Amino acid sequence: MKAHYSAEEWTAYVLGKDIDRVSMETHLERCEACRMLYLGAVEEQSGALPELGDVAKFVDEVERRLAAQKTAKSGRQPAPGRPRPIAQYLVAASLTMLLAGSGAFQMLFNTFGNLVDHVEDVSSPAISQRLADSALSWLDGIPAMNQRNGEGK
Repeated sequence: MKAHYSAEEWTAYVLGKDIDRVSMETHLERCEACRMLYLGAVEEQSGALPELGDVAKFVDEVERRLAAQKTAKSGRQPAPGRPRPIAQYLVAASLTMLLAGSGAFQMLFNTFGNLVDHVEDVSSPAISQRLADSALSWLDGIPAMNQRNGEGK
């Protein structure tokens, strides 16, 4: 790795010429003197650099290219017409807020509470309780049957 890069090399970097960009970027992160040369080259070449123009169009183009790179790396194509997860979360959050604000959740909880109260008011025992009672009464009758069988001998 070089000790420092010259102002001409930083100008070539700014203009996008064919140079070792990776090593220059790594060096730029660590070297304050080269960072100043780089900023000077950017300022010097600011008139030669293209204008950004429509910022929204530029951002859309950058996002499109990043998505294409990501797709190329992963090898998978996004399903056409499938919403992005962030859109799904936004829709879910919006519906939740709408339902909470309209009182739909309160109505649902009240209905559920009334249903639970009705189930608890039913006076007949549950089927499982009746089966358990029947089994216990049968088991209670076993000693009596043994006594009768023993008396008959």
